[in-house]
Amino acid sequence: MKRTFLFLLGLIPFLVIQSPVSALTVLTSIKPVAGITLAVMEGVGKPEVLLPDQASEHDYHLRPSDRQKIADADLVIWVSPELESFLATPLQRLKPSQKSLMLLPFSSTLLPLAGDPSSSDPHAWLLPSNAAAWALAIANALSEQDPAHRALYQKNARLFATTAQKLGLEKPLTTRYIAYHDGLQYFDWFSGSKTIETLHVHDHEGGVESRHLSEIHTLLATKQSLCIGTEPYVEDPLVDTLSRKYGAHPVLLDPLGINIRLDKHYYQHLIEYHQNALKGC
Repeated sequence: MKRTFLFLLGLIPFLVIQSPVSALTVLTSIKPVAGITLAVMEGVGKPEVLLPDQASEHDYHLRPSDRQKIADADLVIWVSPELESFLATPLQRLKPSQKSLMLLPFSSTLLPLAGDPSSSDPHAWLLPSNAAAWALAIANALSEQDPAHRALYQKNARLFATTAQKLGLEKPLTTRYIAYHDGLQYFDWFSGSKTIETLHVHDHEGGVESRHLSEIHTLLATKQSLCIGTEPYVEDPLVDTLSRKYGAHPVLLDPLGINIRLDKHYYQHLIEYHQNALKGC
């Protein structure tokens, strides 16, 4: 009996060391939200991303497995109904123990939707000051659900905010370009670049409106834009046609950061990617 007791006593340090860190089950809607949340949760846990990389946040349809993920989450973090309209109804049905956090209202700067000044453009994460504000809001929501890690969440959020606010260019971009769709005005506002036209406009209710092409042809023919944007998982023959006809440079723009590794440096790499991509125009 004594030997058994001593053996078990000797295992206690090992068992304590090997015990996993207790963490919330945190579900994020899209990859940019996951990237900011992951930085805030560093050292505690990792969030899950609801949307697959190839999915559109504007017209996604929830699968049964997605609904189960929502039902199992302690905290669901999203942008707003203007972006992920498919989440509006399910999040109204959360259990009392579950919480959701809508990030768009915490933005430091909101810009109106193109052609609709009464609505805010939800692609606000592309402005670093907004991402910094979102990180602090996320830290507060996590702290309410998991007060044992409050100090770490707050420390991580402050570090993220400081890093995000330092992102910038020594010299502002002067790039004028045609974007694939209307999702980059926050980045333009921050960096000095300018979307002078878009091939397509989302109505933020799942639909896409194609722009009248005569103005785009004029802009390219007169060299007012030397670049035309495309996006991951998009195979649009119109981009190839316009590029060949006018010698415009196709540039891959990625507002969701699909091709960027999801780690604590994700957000910095997302902004730097677009800076470098548009420098070449």
